[in-house]
Amino acid sequence: MYTYDDQLLDAARVRRKRLAQALLHRSQRLRRTWTDGLGSIMLSVFFAVLACAVCVGVSFVMHLLATDTTFRRQPQAPPNTSVSSPAYAPTPPANTPKPAEKDNQ
Repeated sequence: MYTYDDQLLDAARVRRKRLAQALLHRSQRLRRTWTDGLGSIMLSVFFAVLACAVCVGVSFVMHLLATDTTFRRQPQAPPNTSVSSPAYAPTPPANTPKPAEKDNQ
């Protein structure tokens, strides 16, 4: 709420600014100087730099997490069983005779 005290303070500030402008610029007292908007320009530049820094930081962390292998889940080996099956079928020795075929009667 804009109270009476706030109105008085605002009026005093405006009066001081007008007097300073009249003292400094005399006939051109309503002219705006280049320093009037300097604060808002600097604030805008600061926020732009801050936004860029946040984007670069997030990108860097995402890259680290994508390339780091400590956070990735490793495929788990199946539990050890007491009976193991061979990876390939064993081949019979070369000089063993073939089993005889039975005659079909």
